[in-house]
Amino acid sequence: MLAPFSRLEATVPANDKRLALACLKLGQHLKESSSADPSRVLTLALRCLGILGATRQPQRLHPGLGLRLRLRL
Repeated sequence: MLAPFSRLEATVPANDKRLALACLKLGQHLKESSSADPSRVLTLALRCLGILGATRQPQRLHPGLGLRLRLRL
């Protein structure tokens, strides 16, 4: 999963929502596999929140996304 993430990271802007969701998914995968350093998982979660917070538009952001982020990470 790290190789596709790295390719996505290299091709999209740093504030792209797709990158935020990829950070979330990779962090979740690493957390569930228990093979990752917890600080790496936290870094991915914070990056996701930073991207979504910077691009947030109240009417367009799904209301359950915040809850989903808290439950998953």
